[in-house]
Amino acid sequence: MFFRFLRLAFPVMAIMFAGVFANATDINPYGFVRFNGIWSDGVSGSSEQYGISFARLPGMYNSTMNERASRFGFGVSQTTFGVDLGDSAYNGTLVLTGKFEGDFVYGYRLKHGFVDFSFPNIGLSILFGQTFSLFAPYEAPTVNYTYLASIGNLSAKHPQIRLTQKLGTTEIAVAARRDGDYPAVEGRIGTTGQIKIGASAFWATEKSAGVSYPHIEDHERASWGIAADMFSSIGFINISGEFFMGQNLSSYGGISKSYLYDARKYGIKSMGGWGALGLKASEKLNFNAGLGLEAITEKIYWKDDPWFNRAVFANANYNITPAAIIALEYFRHDTSYMDHDEDGFYNRIETSITYGF
Repeated sequence: MFFRFLRLAFPVMAIMFAGVFANATDINPYGFVRFNGIWSDGVSGSSEQYGISFARLPGMYNSTMNERASRFGFGVSQTTFGVDLGDSAYNGTLVLTGKFEGDFVYGYRLKHGFVDFSFPNIGLSILFGQTFSLFAPYEAPTVNYTYLASIGNLSAKHPQIRLTQKLGTTEIAVAARRDGDYPAVEGRIGTTGQIKIGASAFWATEKSAGVSYPHIEDHERASWGIAADMFSSIGFINISGEFFMGQNLSSYGGISKSYLYDARKYGIKSMGGWGALGLKASEKLNFNAGLGLEAITEKIYWKDDPWFNRAVFANANYNITPAAIIALEYFRHDTSYMDHDEDGFYNRIETSITYGF
């Protein structure tokens, strides 16, 4: 019943979003055009379009690369356009902000689309729409747009209703979103300032539908997770990272997504995280290096399914002008599979030129 209400509520929110900001006093369009090139000596793949990223074994899933080979490609699909909106009313006691942003990674894709009602006098804000989830909210500083997805990073964007309360240098937030046909509840508590430390959790229920998949019985399993995160910026050094553990994390793009409906049947437990160190060498040049790990903690032997993903990366970013950035990254990705002694792996070198406005 609750999510039937949400199905109706979100179109209404979109109309309200347009109406609220029809006469917005602060309209800031932004975006960037990005051209990137990738060289790789192996195959990276996905079990489905938004699913797990893994390093394939030669010949796996009808790959045309039956032996290790090099490939090179260009792309502009990461190009992004958006607009930030803002307004205030009632002598500043109510501040409205909003964001609409999309890119072309999978055709056109909406990334952010929300309106936020903020009451500065009491430190309360209420958000309606799609943006980063509260659970494990950060992204690793990689050049590649996947940001270590399914290699220790669970960052995801969901339509949601969120309440955030500020108490001094602490923020407490709760959110409700849809997880299949069931509600999911998220929560996070964290600090603000130069050193941000947070803890988050979520709970939901996932169900495999026998109607769509008649050969699979109906099963309901709890989907849950707990996570810790940190982002610190002191002087010319940045330190960031996340750690998580949970069960059936497929709605966040975790490695258990590769098990599809078996994850809901068996309750796949996994854990992982990522860490990165950033160095600002000058006003124009900065470096990042880090690693990501993610693993199924209770092995279910299902042919060709990955159970352990790991990667290391290092990149350099140089501002040619204040609006133009050129970047170069080395990335090494390894995947271990059930029933395979050999690991899949590849080395990737990626470069990008980004012009923002």
